[in-house]
Amino acid sequence: MISDLFHIIRELVLLAAAAGIAWWCWDAFKSRTAHRDDAARAALTADRQAADVKLLAERIEARLAAIAMRLDEMSARGSGGDRLAADKVRVHALLQSTTDPFLSFEEIERALSGPDKPVADPSSAEADTGQTVGAPLAADRLRRVLIELVRDGAAAQMDRDRYFIASDFETGEDDGETSTPV
Repeated sequence: MISDLFHIIRELVLLAAAAGIAWWCWDAFKSRTAHRDDAARAALTADRQAADVKLLAERIEARLAAIAMRLDEMSARGSGGDRLAADKVRVHALLQSTTDPFLSFEEIERALSGPDKPVADPSSAEADTGQTVGAPLAADRLRRVLIELVRDGAAAQMDRDRYFIASDFETGEDDGETSTPV
């Protein structure tokens, strides 16, 4: 009797285990589409996040490129001012070092483009700027330099295209002296 009871309990336990395994298999079979959908959703979410990160990285790269370009422009503007100042020094030194006090635009252009350009003092500010002695100036750049020198009052313009050092001759300004008739 006990052995029969023991066999019945053992059979019930095996039946319960088999039923649990069967239920687990049936549940896995029924929910396999739900598991695939969850996996697909997770993959889509990961793909979207990767695309968002890539887009963000591209935007950051574009911003950095724009910032670098602005910095290069600002640097170029700064060095452009230095080049303009060096060119002013070269033209002014030429006007001071010539025997003819009045030089035309063509004479200035020729003197600055030739290797035999007269230099008043080799230890002048021109040597400090790093400009080479024979570096030619473009015609438009030379005109701008001359306009700046005339505007600054360092040089003056006579007639149409002749330039001279403004302090060497009267520039037409009244210096405040009045003359009395005799």
